[in-house]
Amino acid sequence: MRFAVGVVVVLIAAMFGANLVLFTVTEIEQVVVTQFGQPKRVITEPGLYFKLPDPFQRTTSFDKRLLEYDSNPDPIFTQDKKILLLDNYARWRIV
Repeated sequence: MRFAVGVVVVLIAAMFGANLVLFTVTEIEQVVVTQFGQPKRVITEPGLYFKLPDPFQRTTSFDKRLLEYDSNPDPIFTQDKKILLLDNYARWRIV
C-alpha cells in the first residue's frame, strides 16, 4: 500500500515538474522564449518544446494569423458645414 501511494506522489510531482519545463506551440501562434528579459529563441513551428523553469526562461505567445481592426464610421462636420463620413481599418500580421 505504501508503495502505491509513493508511486502516485512521484507521478503527480513528475507531472508538475513537466508542466514547468514543457510548453506547446499551436499552429496559429508563435512563441518568443526570453531568458532574464533577453530574447533567446523564436519558435514558429507547432509542437512540444522544452525550456528552463519559469524564473529563468519565460514564454510569450503571439498570434500568427492576419489580425484586423475596423472602426465604425464617424460623421465629421467640415468648416463649410458638409458632413464627411470617416472610416478606417487596419490589417497586420506579426512576423
